[in-house]
Formats: sequence, structure tokens, C-alpha cells
Amino acid sequence: MLESIDCLTNDSIGKIENLSWMPWIGKNYSKSNPKLMIVGESHYKWENEDGPEAIEGYLKSPEFTKDVLKAHVENRDEKKIFENIEKTLLQEAETSGSRQSLWDSVVFYNFIQRYMENKTIRPVSEDFVVGWKVFFDVLQLTRPKYCLFCGVESSNEYGAFKAAIGNGEFQVVEEKRNEAQIGNTSPRIIEIEDKDKNRIKLIFIRHPSSYFSWEEWGKFISSQIVEGVGF
Repeated sequence: MLESIDCLTNDSIGKIENLSWMPWIGKNYSKSNPKLMIVGESHYKWENEDGPEAIEGYLKSPEFTKDVLKAHVENRDEKKIFENIEKTLLQEAETSGSRQSLWDSVVFYNFIQRYMENKTIRPVSEDFVVGWKVFFDVLQLTRPKYCLFCGVESSNEYGAFKAAIGNGEFQVVEEKRNEAQIGNTSPRIIEIEDKDKNRIKLIFIRHPSSYFSWEEWGKFISSQIVEGVGF
């Protein structure tokens, strides 16, 4: 069974201001090397036989992100975004038999801290202001070496990023935008460091939903994570 480190979630992460959903923290994350945090974008409402009130109740649960991921890993309700993340990092076309070791080893949470009413609605500037503040709070506790962002939109909200990093213990070391596009998207890289000079690389890729080449993005990510990703 997939499990998370609830002691860290309950004792520390649950106190983060404006954090709507608890991050998934794999049971082997503390021992993983290098440590990787995967940052999704947002949750949104959907329609099914449970009805709108029940769905809104699910979305208001702080455990919702973890519940969705667990259902995917247990093959009860597979999600395309998670499958594409798995294919990208594992470089395998079929991941149902190997996905558990990946999710046991990483942190996953969503950047935007309110749910969208439907898939057509996009986050607004204030969502990114809140999102960047929450990100740095989560970062201080989870201490990954790499952060993989599913989508580049948060990197476009640079004012919110600079305001959030200016209030904490991190500073920017280097910023790069890859001129060579992958699937009409230019990858972005931001390297930051904490007060102890520990570096953290933020890697922004195309959102792994539709029109996503997991082979090409996997090659790019491998070029950025020098230790390699082994799950």
C-alpha cells in the first residue's frame, strides 16, 4: 500500500497559512536521493453521479490531493497527468506496475490553493501570489533538491515569485530559459539557494496533460537532474 509520512504533514505542513490541501509525501522520501518535489497546478470541479454537493465536499477536504493520487496508484481511478509524469520520469510507456516506487519516493502537491469551477477557468494573478508564498513554506519543510513544475505559467508570474522569495530564507542564484522548444514550450530553470548555500533547482516543463511528449521531456529532465532519477 502507498503511504505518506503523516507525522510531518500533521505536525508542520498542516500549519502553513493558505495551504488548502496537504501534500503527498512518499513513505521513502526521507531516504530518497536526490529528493524531488513534483508541483502540479490546480484542482477543478467535475461532474459525476455523486452530484455537485458531494464533489464540493471532496474538494474541501484537506486530504483531497493525497486521496486522488492514492486512487490513481491503486488503479482505481487513473489520471492522465499522473501517467505522463510517470512515463516521463521512468521513461517507460507502461507504468502501472512500477508507479508505486516512484510515488513512494517523492513529494507532490498542487500550486494553486483554490479549486477551479471547471477546466476552462484559469487561475488569476492573486492565485499565483498565494501559490508562491505557500510554495516557499512547503519548500522549507520538505527540503527537496529538485522541484518539477507541471506547467510554466507559475514562472511567468515573476513579480509574485520575487515577492515571495524576498520574504524568506532563499535567494535566486541563476535563471535560464531554454531557447530550444519541446512541443512548442520553452523549458525554464530557476536555481535558488538557502542560507546554508544548499541549492534547489526549479524545473518548469509543459503541463503533462494533452499533446505532451514524455520521451522528449524525460530527456530534458534527465539532463537537469545530474544524479539521475531512480525509483
